[in-house]
Amino acid sequence: MKITPKQKKSFQENLTAKNIKWGEFGVVTISENDDHQEYQRLVHNPTELFFGFYHNEIFQSLYPDIGGWYVEYSPGSNNTPIASHPTVKNWEAVMELFDTWSELLKLEIEAYDFLDKLKEFSRSQSEINNLPTDAEQQFEPSEEIFIKEQLDHFSEKVSKLNLLPEQLSEINLKLDYLNSRIDKKYPRVDWLNIFVGTIISTLSGVGMENLKDPSVIEHLKILFHTITAGRFLK
Repeated sequence: MKITPKQKKSFQENLTAKNIKWGEFGVVTISENDDHQEYQRLVHNPTELFFGFYHNEIFQSLYPDIGGWYVEYSPGSNNTPIASHPTVKNWEAVMELFDTWSELLKLEIEAYDFLDKLKEFSRSQSEINNLPTDAEQQFEPSEEIFIKEQLDHFSEKVSKLNLLPEQLSEINLKLDYLNSRIDKKYPRVDWLNIFVGTIISTLSGVGMENLKDPSVIEHLKILFHTITAGRFLK
């Protein structure tokens, strides 16, 4: 089953309304499924997240009240790899699931954009970000307290995510390391370098996709914005 022009138009309109670029998508054909049907997936190339579906017309004719549409997408609910909906009643219900997926995709794109900005920031801080003149000075005691509090809040948010115990332990070790360096009288820019490197390595780690939760990313954005005196993520 191939995606029809009308279906593609519905997808494109939904994505465009969320400011997601249609040009970043491709279509791949899946040769076989449980019903031995060929079908297609719409794939967002930068993140590799997909939305796939097909219509079993025979099943639909036998069980019209249940429906014959099948939908799968990644990431699934609660950040499982794939969400599967084997009996979707009609096309309108398929589009409702697509809207759910595109919202998840938008959050994932924002997380990727944030990570890219961090990497850019770490490569050329002074030229790109115009750091404040006090970047070479040490944090004030009140600033140290603020940062420690924010790191603790970050740890609390992470603890509520669906992470493996060893993943959570690894993150807490990194946060403990950051906490231990705040009051070592580093210049702001040096501690910021440590901070950026730690966050990049954590977000880029294998199996750390759950860390891209919107609440976590938003917390990091606010913290970076504050530490850089408004130079980052204006």
